[in-house]
Amino acid sequence: MTARASTDILVDASQVHAEGVLCGLKTALNILARTSGCSVPLSLRRKVTEWEANVIHYEWLAQQGRPVALVQSEQARSLIHLVLQRAGLEVLPDDC
Repeated sequence: MTARASTDILVDASQVHAEGVLCGLKTALNILARTSGCSVPLSLRRKVTEWEANVIHYEWLAQQGRPVALVQSEQARSLIHLVLQRAGLEVLPDDC
């Protein structure tokens, strides 16, 4: 007999949804970046950063195992988004 270690991973629907949206946005950014003569719109880059913030926030909520008030949740997402932008962690076409 062999022993197997088990690992519990806590996720919720909002986290899975946010990761799916982020993946779709990065794919769109990548396709646009590869198209000759086409530049990636700033609005798309901003959306990618916004959804990166959402993914981080929803992952944190799942790890806490408890709900956070809507106002606090919105403030946290805004702060994460701002930190990502200020740190220069924008998705570039080569990163996709």
